[in-house]
Amino acid sequence: MGPFRFVTPFLFASFIFLRLQILDDLELGLNQAIDSGLLIGIINDLFLAIAIGATGRLAWGLLSHKAYTPITILLSCLGWVAVFSNTLYLKHFGSRLDLWIVQTHLKDALHVIDSVIVLGQTPQILTSLGLLSASILSAFFMEKRKDLGARIYHLLVSGVLFLGAFLLRQSPVWENPHIAGALHHPSPVSGQVWVSWYDDLFGKFRDAIWNQDRIKALGGSAPKRLSRQAILEYKSSKKWLRPFPKPKEFEHLHRPNVILIIVESLRSLEWSGELGEKIFPFLKKRLRQGGFEWTQFYSSSLSAGQTVRSIFSTQCSWVPNLGGAATFIRYSTLKIPCLPDEFKKAGYRTLWFNPFRKDYHNKVTFGRLHGMDDFYDGRDFGVLEKGKWGIDQTLFFTKTKIVLSKQNRPFFAQIVTSHTHHPYGGGTYEEYLSRLKETDYTVHQFIEEVSHTHPNTLFIVMGDHSHSQHIQLSGYRRLEAQFRIPIFILSKSKKEYSRFSHPAHQVDLAPTVVGLSGRNSELPWLGKSLFDGGSPFISLEGTQLLIRKDGVSCFNSKCYRSEGLDPLNDDLKPIESQVSNWAREFIDENRAHILLNQIL
Repeated sequence: MGPFRFVTPFLFASFIFLRLQILDDLELGLNQAIDSGLLIGIINDLFLAIAIGATGRLAWGLLSHKAYTPITILLSCLGWVAVFSNTLYLKHFGSRLDLWIVQTHLKDALHVIDSVIVLGQTPQILTSLGLLSASILSAFFMEKRKDLGARIYHLLVSGVLFLGAFLLRQSPVWENPHIAGALHHPSPVSGQVWVSWYDDLFGKFRDAIWNQDRIKALGGSAPKRLSRQAILEYKSSKKWLRPFPKPKEFEHLHRPNVILIIVESLRSLEWSGELGEKIFPFLKKRLRQGGFEWTQFYSSSLSAGQTVRSIFSTQCSWVPNLGGAATFIRYSTLKIPCLPDEFKKAGYRTLWFNPFRKDYHNKVTFGRLHGMDDFYDGRDFGVLEKGKWGIDQTLFFTKTKIVLSKQNRPFFAQIVTSHTHHPYGGGTYEEYLSRLKETDYTVHQFIEEVSHTHPNTLFIVMGDHSHSQHIQLSGYRRLEAQFRIPIFILSKSKKEYSRFSHPAHQVDLAPTVVGLSGRNSELPWLGKSLFDGGSPFISLEGTQLLIRKDGVSCFNSKCYRSEGLDPLNDDLKPIESQVSNWAREFIDENRAHILLNQIL
């Protein structure tokens, strides 16, 4: 019995250790894991390992013995890399790695290699890598027989293995038909990424949430009018186009400069409470001297392309393409008026500052088509990138301040930071907090200096998105923390602190400040002014549906009464609610309007 016969067992074992990493990340005990479909997940892993081994033997039988080793090694590596990538994606984002993410973001792989290294240094993953290496080495020690009999033997064995793999994967269905759906709608515990990708490719319309009109539209015969019922309910309006006048809180401001500072991975968990006072002493003090703050503010962006998803919501007052590719990347020509459009039409100069490449994730293309005049990154400043995610933060703000000092008319400037992008140095929580503290000082200094040279300036500071790392919470509080971000507005003329505790969303920012442009355009935006109560929160990450609407918070299938409460800090009482049905209709309509370019 040659060592090559251990290829499949070693490969299967490597998949099992990656699955153990998933269980560890989800903090599931054995009984909980079994209830979540662990046995089906193990069967899926064995199915993939057997299929790879059988393909190698098939190549031996159809081609020659020389084909076995390279084909087996190639397929083993591809299979392992996919499962490994899914494991890390789930570890970082909390949802599975869908096929569209791979198709859209494969070119970004080299930019996240440092995060991969940090996240991949666990005993389970390192053991899995060792087992993969053993599987690869085993493939070199094949039998020496080259005759026709050997080829026929391996053809027969491959046939038996393929049949066995098929019967194995179907066994849960035959044994218990009630769990058959888990094969087609797997959880992170029961799923296998290659199987999921196969279903994404060949079962696209079988499980599509779109109705027949939208499926026909995908074939080129789009209906004249898409359903808008759920979207209008989100707006709390019967009108598709609405004006967004200047809020009375800003009546004293006349054509001010507007600077939007979007801080990478800044979330409410660190901003609030005693920890926030220690990490953000400068910005907290400045806010108490005079500013507006919203303490229950949401971003719907957690999957790949997080920052450009959040910027799309912020600039264009529209919920991101939930369950699909980021609008900036896949649908950059989408016809929708955005905040830079309105300021530009009002005679403002519009500028976008990036410490990392300005063309990353299609920012320049989308921005140019939606009102941005000028883009800056380290290359425009004549500075080489210091780290993986751009130039030094202090230097970045210094260079940005110099550009703004040269503006001779009102401007709208968007500044996106990257200093706190994962893995923020060593990837530890302490390093993350350290970089947040550095950002607190740098942003505060920038605001103070620009306020001195440009007193008629409104500053908006917010996080781009939250994240799922380093959350020592459980249940609905953990899910809530993954979408909550800080936001506050400062100006030199605001002399007292105003705090708002009603829920609001990134789509509400553009309607809040667009009136400062002096225009009164009627726009198709989803949001409302932050001063008028805020809009519902909704997010879909894999199979994870989260909603907050009309005093109800839903986390997957469980709903709670949250009116007048804070889900991050308060105990919520469970209730029955049908809001999830509306949410799925909204996601359907939202995706269809983006896909078919029918917002306008």
